[in-house]
Amino acid sequence: MNTTFIQLRECLSHIGQIHKEVADISSRANVTKDGHAALLVDFFRDWERRLSKCYSAIPEHEQKAFLNSWIQYAGNEDVESALARVREAEHSQPEELTARSLELQEQILAWLRELADYDHPPEVRERLRMLADYEEKATRDLSVAIVTERDA
Repeated sequence: MNTTFIQLRECLSHIGQIHKEVADISSRANVTKDGHAALLVDFFRDWERRLSKCYSAIPEHEQKAFLNSWIQYAGNEDVESALARVREAEHSQPEELTARSLELQEQILAWLRELADYDHPPEVRERLRMLADYEEKATRDLSVAIVTERDA
């Protein structure tokens, strides 16, 4: 495992790229008009708004320092493996794509919590935990929406 140091902005950008890719995969699956896929598209495309909500809680003069925080980074194999499973599920049953996408989101959540536990200044740690909390709530809301849509 190759450990490097990168800025937090790069980690968050990578999560954004993953969200975009899953939204695109879900959008292609939505050709069948599957309700779950439509919910996934909305959820994964909404990352930027959730990230902006986190940024808005940070005083503007502190945002740059937050994003420029350095972390020791060895990658996250669990997230990358979960993403590979989403890619594999693109052409399978909608339920499979939904399950794999939710598993990926759980891995992203765990990664955000792991990032928050690094040896950051307290304000950086607090803001990363806040972002993880936003993501956790959004994930719970998505799960409820999927169950509601499925049971309708």
